[in-house]
Amino acid sequence: MQRPNIEIGASTHLFESRGYIFNENITFLSGELNLGARTSIAELPTNILVHLKGAQAVDKTLAYFPYPWEFDELRIQNAPRFGRGWVAQAYAYGGLFSIPANVWVGGEVWTWSPGADNYRDIYQFVRAQANLLDGYTSYAKAGYVHAMYSSMKAGFIDGGNQVQSSVKILTEDNINFDMLVFGDAGYPVVPRQADFDKFDHIFYDGDLNYLTPEQRAVLDAQGSKVRHIGQRGTIAGLQINVSINGSVANETVSAVSRIHETDASAPYVMHLINRPFAGGVTPILNNVEVAIPASYFPQGVTAAKLHLPDGSSSTVAVSTNANGDAVVSVSNLEVWGILELAH
Repeated sequence: MQRPNIEIGASTHLFESRGYIFNENITFLSGELNLGARTSIAELPTNILVHLKGAQAVDKTLAYFPYPWEFDELRIQNAPRFGRGWVAQAYAYGGLFSIPANVWVGGEVWTWSPGADNYRDIYQFVRAQANLLDGYTSYAKAGYVHAMYSSMKAGFIDGGNQVQSSVKILTEDNINFDMLVFGDAGYPVVPRQADFDKFDHIFYDGDLNYLTPEQRAVLDAQGSKVRHIGQRGTIAGLQINVSINGSVANETVSAVSRIHETDASAPYVMHLINRPFAGGVTPILNNVEVAIPASYFPQGVTAAKLHLPDGSSSTVAVSTNANGDAVVSVSNLEVWGILELAH
């Protein structure tokens, strides 16, 4: 039987140009991925964001899950609730994430049972707020140039050191960005003009030398809005500043902006991801302020609601600071909150 509406997935190196990533018949991408637990469980690493942004660049949803050694690290450190951060970050950036109540970790232990109660409220939150997740896409005023060949030359599936460094920098500055992927000789794709036109600014980094002369000419044609990532701090209206108790804390809370794909009247969405963990548990934050530049979204923010995984939804204050930013005040933020922004 022909089933034209069935979804078809593929597990592949995300930046393998001769694989499935550019195949229009593939609906989604999937696979085991490195989430960085062995590096640190003191904060959520940003390496997975390269995958999420790469999948978005080719209009695929990424459904993923950790390698067994990631779960084993949480078992060894008795930190099952760290996985809540994995789930929250995945959905905030438009991905899908699978985390079992009983997981195979290999070795002498074989199976670890962190329990579904560690994640139940997060998944219930996903279901309850489906109208603020489904149909939404990333909203960014900045594009980031990624030369696929640099990731293909890297020794691990996460991609090259330069792209990982740049993604971390932009994330921890709360500069929302989308990726502009330039292929290699096996598939020398370049972004279309319509892709460039989405952004007010385009950043490149040291991986620029991996572009072919033809690709470089396409990028150069974008003129003065193309800048080195080191110039990001000189651009006004690009950064969403998060502060806690009056101190800038962009490395602590990521403010991830999203907008509805087809309905201009739908609320804007800002996901708040609380990145640090202490003893495998997310510290609850109060007195959080999110400053959104007046010109950031297509229309100005007029009101806000905060939705939390504990099932609560509340109207929160919106004020204006000396810069003209709309400032949203938030408290009781654990690992994840969703701001529903009227305009």
